[in-house]
Amino acid sequence: MALAADLGFDENCKKVVDEVANAYGRIDILVNNAAEQYKAGSVEDIDEARLERVFRTNIFSCFFMTGVSEGKKKMEVLINEGMH
Repeated sequence: MALAADLGFDENCKKVVDEVANAYGRIDILVNNAAEQYKAGSVEDIDEARLERVFRTNIFSCFFMTGVSEGKKKMEVLINEGMH
């Protein structure tokens, strides 16, 4: 099953978890592997929008997917891979 979603937002994570759980009955393994990274010459080159985008992809998505999956007791194994 392939689903396209921006997982940096809680409501999208809920939709993905619900769709997968409805299709398969449960989630046995959750692999958080989303990561986004940009090169910058200095911290001054990173604007607020870019910083938020990176945190939404790398941190928020992991938090939201884990919380939604765990809260519904559908997950048996959790792997956090993509947070670089």
